[in-house]
This record gives sequence, structure tokens and C-alpha cells, in this order.
Amino acid sequence: MKIVDWNLEWMNRWFSGNARPRWGSGELTPDEARICARKAAAVIDALAPDLLCLQEGPSAEAEMALFIDEFLSDADGPRYEALIGADGGAQKLYVLRRRGGLVRAVERATDAATLALAEPWAADVNGDMLLEGYEFTRLPLVVDIDPVGGAPVRGVVLHTKSKYVHRGAALWRDPARRQEPHCWPGAGSRPRGSGCAPISTPWSPRIRRRGSSSPATGMTGRGRISSSAAI
Repeated sequence: MKIVDWNLEWMNRWFSGNARPRWGSGELTPDEARICARKAAAVIDALAPDLLCLQEGPSAEAEMALFIDEFLSDADGPRYEALIGADGGAQKLYVLRRRGGLVRAVERATDAATLALAEPWAADVNGDMLLEGYEFTRLPLVVDIDPVGGAPVRGVVLHTKSKYVHRGAALWRDPARRQEPHCWPGAGSRPRGSGCAPISTPWSPRIRRRGSSSPATGMTGRGRISSSAAI
């Protein structure tokens, strides 16, 4: 079984129309979009993965279907079938299964632990000692894979974040959103020569969930892995 992971970088710019898709957008002409699609399809055909995991796919399933129908199909029909993730907006996650390959079936995982990934991610987002929902997370696409002649496999498709934040400058200029260092009078373990330290230092006092009088035990107050890298 061959699994390939690929970030196609703004595949959404190839299309417009969403549920009624057409080639081209405000970024690319229809001819330019088809050139990108043709090159991507050539790579996919050369690799011939049984399962293709994509980041930054189009926002609409119909747009992915247009790509598959035009560039990844033959006389017998589409060579791949697509499964779209729930999160991502204009940068969706996809899993494409090659028909007749070594993956018999693939479906979204629905166990409790996977569903819990969609719960709000709590963090002290502005240094006010209160746990609040953190915006910059990305929900993974978790799938259960049934290989031909093998045991079931779970796959997790991630679109991890860099330290770049879209509209980050505007968010930083908003004092209600900006994280600030806090000064703790008498904090004996603070850095030498400084009366201030970031909220995330080990000696910081415990923080509380908004609306709760109980202290949380850490920056997130929850012992699970976030669906995105910290920024």
C-alpha cells in the first residue's frame, strides 16, 4: 500500500463557482488553472498512490470532482474517489483513494476520541489568566483505512501551521487580542534584571477558565494534543 502526502498550495485558486465549478478564478485564468491541474495530475499518475492525502484542496467537493473527472479519469471513469475534511475553509483536507488499488475502502473515523478533536481548544490567548477558545487551530481529517490483504490502519491528515498568522499584524494591533507580558510583584524566580515575564513561564501562577473559580493546571487545561502547531 502506497500512501502519499502532498500540500498542493491553494488548489482553491484553480476554481470558482463552488457547487457549480468552473476553471479559473480571480487569481488564475482558466488556461492557467488547467496547466496547474495538468501538472499536478502528471505527478499523481507517476506516483500512483493507493491513498493520496492532500492539504489546501478546494473548498467544494464539486471542484475536486471537476479536477478528477478532467485529469484523473480514463475510459472506465474516475481513477480516484475523494473524501473531504470538515475543516479548512478555502484550504480543505482530502483523501483520494485509487480505484483498483491496494486500499479496499476508506472512511471518516467516528470514535469518541476523534470527535473530541472538534471541541474548543482552551488557552490563555491574551495573558489575562483566563482560559478561552483559541482560534488558530486546524481540525485533522482522521480516516480508517481498509487495506487489501492487511489489517485496518488509521490515518491522520494534518495541515500544520507555521508561525505565520493570516492578518496577524491587524490582530497584534488590537489590544483586546494581543498577548502581553505580565508583571508579578515579588516573583522571586523571575529572570534576573527583569520584573516581567511572559505568561507561559514555568513559575507563572495558575490560570483559570473564563467563568470558573477553579484554577487550571496548565496553559491549555487539557491533556490532549492540539490539531495544529502552536504559533
